[in-house]
Amino acid sequence: MGRKPQSEASKQRKIESILKTAQEMILETSYDGVKISELARRSGMAKGTVFLYFPTKEEIFFSLFTHSIRSWFHRFGEALEAQINAGITLDVEIFLQELFESLNDVPHLPRMMVLLHSRIAPGLEQREEYSDFQIQILDAGGELLESYFSFLEKGVGAAVFGRILASLSGLETFGEIWAGFAIEACQNIQDPLLQHSSLGDAEHGKLHALDFYIQTVRRILKGYSIQ
Repeated sequence: MGRKPQSEASKQRKIESILKTAQEMILETSYDGVKISELARRSGMAKGTVFLYFPTKEEIFFSLFTHSIRSWFHRFGEALEAQINAGITLDVEIFLQELFESLNDVPHLPRMMVLLHSRIAPGLEQREEYSDFQIQILDAGGELLESYFSFLEKGVGAAVFGRILASLSGLETFGEIWAGFAIEACQNIQDPLLQHSSLGDAEHGKLHALDFYIQTVRRILKGYSIQ
């Protein structure tokens, strides 16, 4: 007697389990440190089963990235819309506040952005899928920005959104790799949080980098607002 075919719901549950485990592991270790055998074990399935759904490690993380950025983008857009509906005039400061609050739900996303170009995309079997997805995200982000910031000319929003995402990737790299440099370079930042003795170098670096990122996005948006 042959094996009973899996239902679509069962397949989806397994895919979600794989992606959830991949998300947990990328926050715990490096990309190279994520082993498919361990991912399969933690997902409660055989290694071969993982490869039935995702032929390569790159495909797993590309799927995780696309799912995560769409989820984040949806929440971010809803948060901005809620501000507008409450009668609040959207400015750069509110934009930044909602940006960072929405990212709290997807703490792995900045790291995924860093990995996307350097490690994930080169190993994808369908590179055109990656290119198409990039365009979709930038276009959607551009439309979102243009709808809220009247000073942005039509068609400019995608480039601005791309610069914001690129600087967010830089934040992750700057905070993790250049923590010591960040501390030395930002000695003049007066913030009690940065003086907290329990924070290690990496945490200090990320906080300094966060301040740097906030200033960068302010310059990006305010630069367009005065053109």
